[in-house]
Amino acid sequence: MYLQYLWHSISADCGPPPVVKRSTISIGNNLQGTTRMYTCDQNTVTEGETSTECQIDGSWSQTSLYCRRKSSNLYIRPVQHKMQHTNNCYKFHGQLHAEKGLTA
Repeated sequence: MYLQYLWHSISADCGPPPVVKRSTISIGNNLQGTTRMYTCDQNTVTEGETSTECQIDGSWSQTSLYCRRKSSNLYIRPVQHKMQHTNNCYKFHGQLHAEKGLTA
């Protein structure tokens, strides 16, 4: 009975959870059975599982989380431009102007 108590009282320490780009992770301990939650940063789209759990073997469960940047929805159009043909190549000369809300 003492051995059974001793076995259950020892918990695996997983260390810090895996880092996911463009996200923060909830505060908590790193012991077996603990679930930590990821939150994607502003201006990103959350794709995949947002949690990870400390396993009995001392590792964190796999997370498929990907925090994808939102598209800027900007259209870049040439202003005052000309194309110059040189050595079988076209070169752009001029200025570019960004307009919000337009699509190419």
